[in-house]
Amino acid sequence: MSDRDLPEGESPPSASGASADWKARPGPQQRRYARAAVDLTVRMGFGNVQQFLDATAEDLSVGGMFLRSEHAGPGGQIREIGQLIAIQFDAGARRVVEGVGRVVRVITPDQPGVVPGVAIEFVELDDQSRALIEAIVAIKLARTSE
Repeated sequence: MSDRDLPEGESPPSASGASADWKARPGPQQRRYARAAVDLTVRMGFGNVQQFLDATAEDLSVGGMFLRSEHAGPGGQIREIGQLIAIQFDAGARRVVEGVGRVVRVITPDQPGVVPGVAIEFVELDDQSRALIEAIVAIKLARTSE
């Protein structure tokens, strides 16, 4: 998408992330990274509250992931675009991915025909976690193209 394709007054996503309004707007999918189908249990932490929830990641890219969760929406823990969530998941062989993600889309359980959950964009990953995600995505995508 070029700047000319955006509505007046809006800007495209930057390297640090798009505005919440731009990403949350319905319409054609805006993908910057290839996504790989996964089935990972992800532990989520919320701000200064010592509460953790587990969700299932359905897809993963080097830019973020979609987490299937019934906790999305007004009554749940994940309810706001822009909300920061600590994430952690096992990448196998005693390697753990840890970081912080920003909610860029919320799909509530009351929306018919869609899987409830949240799309998150990675905003903070250490080098090891980023490398593990890149490896997981590359391996999964290679398997699907065979």
